[in-house]
Amino acid sequence: KRSAQLGRIVHLEPVEVLTAVLGIQVQGVDDLTLQLALEHLPELEGALAARTQPSILDRRLLDTLLLEACIGKPLRDYGSGGAVLAEWLSSPPEWNRAVNEMVRRTLPRELGPEGAVLEWALEPADDKGPSNPKARRRLEAVLVRGLLFEMDTPENLPSSVWGELDAMRGARSLDLRDETLMGVVAQMAVDALPSLGAKANPYLTAAESIARKDLPPALYRKSKYLPLGLETTCDALAERMAGGQSVASVAIDELRAHRAAGTASDKIDVLNQMARLSRWLESAAQATEANDVRTHVQHYQRHGAFADLTAAHLRRVLGRTTSYHPHANGLLKRWEAARNDQNEAFARLLAANYVKHWHAEGVVPLHRLWQEAVLPRLARARVFVVVMDGCSYPVFLDLVEQLRTGTDEALGIELVHALGTGTPGDDALGRAEGIPALAPLPSITSHARGSIFLGELPADPWKAETVWREEGERKTDPARFKQNQALGARSRRLFLKGDLADGGAALVQALAGDDDVVATVFNAVDDLIGGHATGVLTRLAPADIAGFLPALRAAFQAGREVLITADHGHTLFLDKALCVGAGTSARWCELGARESVPEG
Repeated sequence: KRSAQLGRIVHLEPVEVLTAVLGIQVQGVDDLTLQLALEHLPELEGALAARTQPSILDRRLLDTLLLEACIGKPLRDYGSGGAVLAEWLSSPPEWNRAVNEMVRRTLPRELGPEGAVLEWALEPADDKGPSNPKARRRLEAVLVRGLLFEMDTPENLPSSVWGELDAMRGARSLDLRDETLMGVVAQMAVDALPSLGAKANPYLTAAESIARKDLPPALYRKSKYLPLGLETTCDALAERMAGGQSVASVAIDELRAHRAAGTASDKIDVLNQMARLSRWLESAAQATEANDVRTHVQHYQRHGAFADLTAAHLRRVLGRTTSYHPHANGLLKRWEAARNDQNEAFARLLAANYVKHWHAEGVVPLHRLWQEAVLPRLARARVFVVVMDGCSYPVFLDLVEQLRTGTDEALGIELVHALGTGTPGDDALGRAEGIPALAPLPSITSHARGSIFLGELPADPWKAETVWREEGERKTDPARFKQNQALGARSRRLFLKGDLADGGAALVQALAGDDDVVATVFNAVDDLIGGHATGVLTRLAPADIAGFLPALRAAFQAGREVLITADHGHTLFLDKALCVGAGTSARWCELGARESVPEG
């Protein structure tokens, strides 16, 4: 200012301008670096403000600050050279020549050997930095070849594994022995994978392709990161299970932890269900046959239903992949045979003395659910009774699990809590399970549901089957509910399929009302079966049952106790060959000792 007042023009060198602006003596800096610093003055001032103010700004410190200014953050924030590699591959910055030279000379000093590897990769990039095609090819080679280096110790890897990185060996900027350099590159590749996420898949595939071509199987099967190593492990587990061995859940956890798990998620889902079924088959083979009804029922709730649900999940996930069908089908055949044995044992037990066993201690005959389950709850609250038409126990558990892990977690937890406290003498392992109950024979809608609403066995089940069938349920079920003597004078309302045509609005309103008992029937499960969809691997979601979720929420909000039951269950669809013939007789009949079973 003084010189200007005196009419003199004062010439300042770039280093003096930088010194004046930053307020720090700058020395020992070449012109290109000075120009770069002047172009990034705001970023330099910000970087200086974040650290202790130096008395002198030499080239080394200026390079460090410029590197931070050009890449957007300090190198220490990346944590590793692999993280820098990942960012340059996923979102490559574009630099001019001056920035590229500054970054190259700074990287080894800031990141050591990993920085030297990155510096080598940027060597051909006179401009554009990591965006330069030649530099990008080198960066990609560091990742791909690093994944190969990771497989084993250097002495066990062939020299061909170096590939494009062969030019790195002996480079002046990389004064490292081959085994050390291999270790550095391998660690960078491993460190880059988490930051890349799904963007790493093409590089994993490229490394696998090279491994198949250049490496012996014994080597590439060791990889913790390549899809090929994962595939080998998956195949081995499938063979084990096909051979009759069980697989622990920890083995599946290890598959999911594999870096390439995203490339084989469908396979792993299949193996997970196979492993669950294999463990059940092992326990089923060791189980002794129970000789009382309650033990049979609880064993089914805790084990058989689990196996049935797992089998359904397995058949569903098999539809998403062509892998392991022979292995899985073998397991399913063994499951089917084991479950048939269990069911036949239960049938023999019932046939020995049906009336006695149906009223066994600890098991609720379905028509007595009012005395055994509803009336004790009415003593403390109003009750909502839900009848799931044709809903087997495993399907019900699946609905609860979907609620618990889905968008209505609170409602699912409420149901799980109810299951966990609904059984006298709760299970010591804390498992959620329903009250042991038995539907009456014949376990068909017209008879089983009639026994629920009447509160006793209908006098003429044959009439219900041959005359009313489902067509008459609209008239018979409400009439029977009114006659239910177990409820006495308590007020009650029943909602059937036709009453839910409004989406369940009237049902929700009734649940908020004063009626002691509100009951409803949801037909979604049985409709799915009866609609000839048995060959479709469909999973029923709670939200797909019209009015189901709004009704449950309304019941809990109204402080009602909720009791969910089925009128009868159903068997899983396995194969059309197992279906009975298309006869014209009723679906059930009583047979004398020497009578044959009618067609159909």
